[in-house]
Amino acid sequence: MLACALDFPAACVYEQAAMAEIVNLRRARKQRDRDRKEAEASANRIRFGRRKDETAVEEARRALEDRRLEGHRRDDDGDKRE
Repeated sequence: MLACALDFPAACVYEQAAMAEIVNLRRARKQRDRDRKEAEASANRIRFGRRKDETAVEEARRALEDRRLEGHRRDDDGDKRE
């Protein structure tokens, strides 16, 4: 809608309807929470994520350490003091 003052035609301005967008607060809150969780998940994938081969190497390394530790275990069955 064009609103012009007849005395000052240079002062014509366009009036725009200042209607606010209707927002469902429940949906907005849920979307905000989803966005936050996705950002956190992305950060965790970068921080803790490893490739499959890296995980397999780490598991093999742990298994080897466990076998070595078990190999050094002492048998106390012969030292029974009653």
